[in-house]
Amino acid sequence: MIRILVLINAIALSLLFSCGNSTGERKLKVDDTTEIKNRANKLYYQGKFEEAKRTFDTLISVEPMQGEWYYKRAYSKAYLLYLNNSVFTDFRKAIALGYQKVEALHNIGVIFQADKNFDSAVYYYSLALELDPENIKARESLYQVHSELKKLE
Repeated sequence: MIRILVLINAIALSLLFSCGNSTGERKLKVDDTTEIKNRANKLYYQGKFEEAKRTFDTLISVEPMQGEWYYKRAYSKAYLLYLNNSVFTDFRKAIALGYQKVEALHNIGVIFQADKNFDSAVYYYSLALELDPENIKARESLYQVHSELKKLE
């Protein structure tokens, strides 16, 4: 039943964007974009990251200068363990657009730490702390990396 609803939603979104004007493109109405934003955020906060990721793909195609969409798509990919370059690209794009810079840097560090790439993790945690020296999560994560490095010595 859920798969059918997902398929129906995917078809509806596909139809939404395939209805063309003279250039073959359909401009979304404000109401359409708002509805997609609401759906994407709802899926994201419900932890339905696969569906959220696809919906953020759509939002990014419509609003490519919104850092929030890149950040949430990256977070969704990371949660789903899609740990390829696109995760880092999305987090970096969110940072460049000024959205959740410290959190994005911290999340990149977490991914590197999980992959045992401690030098890169330290680098990103340090960048996060440069922007927000009081950030407890980045400080604790940096401490954890240093502890792990000491165990390896």
